This record gives sequence, C-alpha cells and structure tokens, in this order.
Amino acid sequence: LAAAGNAFAGVNVDALCRPFEEPAIPGFVHLDLYAGNVLVDGNSVTAVLDFGGVPVFGDPDFDPLTVAVYLRGEMTNHTTESDHSVCREWLERAGLADQLDAAERWVAAMWSFAVDDAKVQSWCRRVLLAR
Repeated sequence: LAAAGNAFAGVNVDALCRPFEEPAIPGFVHLDLYAGNVLVDGNSVTAVLDFGGVPVFGDPDFDPLTVAVYLRGEMTNHTTESDHSVCREWLERAGLADQLDAAERWVAAMWSFAVDDAKVQSWCRRVLLAR
C-alpha cells in the first residue's frame, strides 16, 4: 500500500489481516497462480512459473483463494461463468468460500504497488475504497 503513495492512505492494514489466522504449518505461497503461470499436461500440473517478487511464506490457503480472486473476471478477462461456478464449488468443498471477499481485499492491497497499470489500480481502488 505504501508504494502506491497516498492513493490508499485510508485503508486499515490491520483490518485487512484480521480475517486470517496464522497457519499452524506455514508454507510457500505463490500468490500469482493463474492459467498463465501454470503448465498442464492432461490432468497433471507439470510446472508452476513466474515466482517474481510476489511469493511469501504463509498460509497455503492463500493460493487457492488468490486463484479464485483472479477468476472473478475483472482481473482475468477470459474466464467464463463455468470457470466461476467450478471455482465457487471448489472453495465451498475446501471450506474457503467465506474467506473469498477478505482475500480479494488482501490481494488488492498486495497489488496496489502496480501504479503503472491502470487496470490493476482501478480494481484495487474499487476493492479497497468502495467498502
């Protein structure tokens, strides 16, 4: 948030983190998993790419949550309603559906540094400042 200057000065960082507990067993979390960063052969993932500066050591549940955030459509234009439906069903089965909105706010805060990307900044503003 700080990298975005004053654009998100009113966002409460503690409130962003409050819905999430410390994981019992932290793990490597990619935080940018989407179709463009995953190679698949048939039904098997063969590689995960583009680790850039985004990965953290934390709650492994953040990877499926960030996938769901990206699949909501605004950040990944080529998703379908079928993609959204499958994702919602998976989150329900995994017991993560109730964390999706909070995860979206957290991910938007994480991406707020991308001040040179108008689409990302617009999304960050909508998610972080509209509530």
